[in-house]
Amino acid sequence: MRALSNLFGIFLILSLSGYSFGDTVPVWPADQKVILVILENTSYSEAIKAPFLSQLAKGGALMTEYHAIGHPSEPNYVALIAGDTLGVNADDQYDLDSTSIADLLEAQGKTWRVYAEGFPGNCFTGMTSGEYARKHVPFMSFKNISTDSKRCANIMNSTNDSVIGGTNQVYAAFYGPSVKPGTQVSTNYSHYNILRTIEDGFGLGNLGRNDAKATDLTGFWQ
Repeated sequence: MRALSNLFGIFLILSLSGYSFGDTVPVWPADQKVILVILENTSYSEAIKAPFLSQLAKGGALMTEYHAIGHPSEPNYVALIAGDTLGVNADDQYDLDSTSIADLLEAQGKTWRVYAEGFPGNCFTGMTSGEYARKHVPFMSFKNISTDSKRCANIMNSTNDSVIGGTNQVYAAFYGPSVKPGTQVSTNYSHYNILRTIEDGFGLGNLGRNDAKATDLTGFWQ
């Protein structure tokens, strides 16, 4: 029997420099850029041994108690951008009449992009095409994006489609001038905390779901 696939790693790259935050998340300046990289399909213990990921954690901040929402992958992706799984409980095709962080960003005049390997373009809504897998691109499960050619993401990069099982512990590291190098944070965090931190950092408000109840990520800002 095949084990269930799941996210194994997230790292957030912040371009912000020249600001002193203390240990709070203020509203970021208008030119702030945030890059959220999602990795798949190995255990936390294996991920932290990988040379690049280990170096990233040492140069930034490592969340030692960061956990996924559950198995398999797709509910985690949806939770990360919508503050809830919205009934998504499998790696399958979903067409959701709901909102995501894309709506909050656009409402504030901010831009967003998604990159996933092999995306055919033209608002392709199929489940797979070559190296592309729709389950890795949650924005395409929202009908207000997938049916709007102006909002469909420009997608370039994803990861492989192997499968794993195990715990929900996820490698999560944060890197950038505003992050204290070498910090380890043992607070229990999840995707909802990342979403809330981005919402608060950009002054977006929230989606009124689990993101509204989540706390900001703290313990590593400088």
